[in-house]
Amino acid sequence: MSKFLLTLALALGVLTGGQVARAADSASEPTAPECSKRVEVVFWTANRHRPLMRALAANPAPCTDYWISIPAGDNDKTTTRMPAVYREVRNLGPQFHPLVEVVLGGTGWGRWVAAGNGSWYDAGVEMRRRIAALNLRFDLGETWLLNEFNRTTRIDGDPYTRSAMKELVRGLYEGAPGMQPLPGAVEIGVSFGHQNLPDVAAYKAELKPYLQDADFWSFMQGKVRWLLHEAYADSRNHGVAGSALEERRSHLEDYVFHLRELARAGGRHTTAADRFLDDTYVPFVNGGGYVAPGGDAFNFVGGHGNTQDVFVLRKRSGLSPKRD
Repeated sequence: MSKFLLTLALALGVLTGGQVARAADSASEPTAPECSKRVEVVFWTANRHRPLMRALAANPAPCTDYWISIPAGDNDKTTTRMPAVYREVRNLGPQFHPLVEVVLGGTGWGRWVAAGNGSWYDAGVEMRRRIAALNLRFDLGETWLLNEFNRTTRIDGDPYTRSAMKELVRGLYEGAPGMQPLPGAVEIGVSFGHQNLPDVAAYKAELKPYLQDADFWSFMQGKVRWLLHEAYADSRNHGVAGSALEERRSHLEDYVFHLRELARAGGRHTTAADRFLDDTYVPFVNGGGYVAPGGDAFNFVGGHGNTQDVFVLRKRSGLSPKRD
């Protein structure tokens, strides 16, 4: 099963084989005889969802469904955009589906909980109430995207402990009494300047108890449709001068699928994580469409991974960076 990922403008996209997400009863079910398998593309957009979705709609790929996240409110990240913004995506055609961004950090739901407004479960339910006002088409696969579990979830520390995130996801999935259960997407941040892990051994040691937490991963089963794991590659590392194309490809795959492969390699200790990730895992990876200097360059002035060495070279030469 092939999985690919790309970055366009300020959007991060996920391309998955049709079997990655359980979509037999959703919009990604094949609708034409020539489509033996559909491709599902999920984009997280920081702020340029309109240029992205219009460009995609101008030439959509056959047998492909596109999910495009709509950023949360500008000031209060617990709010949504106006309902018409989500309809814009749907109105592009049957291949296009909006996602409602659910933000944890900054002025998002983390602050809402910390301020004493309610529990993490209450936060999820309240967000579902706000989603209900948007009149989404759940039957077409329109849903929510949680941004994001971070290192505190990995090490099970405050503020986003695993128990807290379980309750938040439960609230998002169940909603208020009488609401339809709604699986969504969850992003996991890598939390190390977005790439170039400073201590691989320490990172692996943190992942071990995380992946062995059978209760956590079993709980997420069925409530999360896509598990999007940040794995932003650095062109200076996987594209080393003189290395063969196959070697570059192999090293890149090792990196972007490392969470999935560690769960698989854990045997009986990571059975629940392995089962869950087999159904949901998608690497959240950068591409060449957005020029980015990388997390360790110039105090991380922008971008997700290093995508073009020319950007770095121009910066070091005192020239203005060129953006595609």
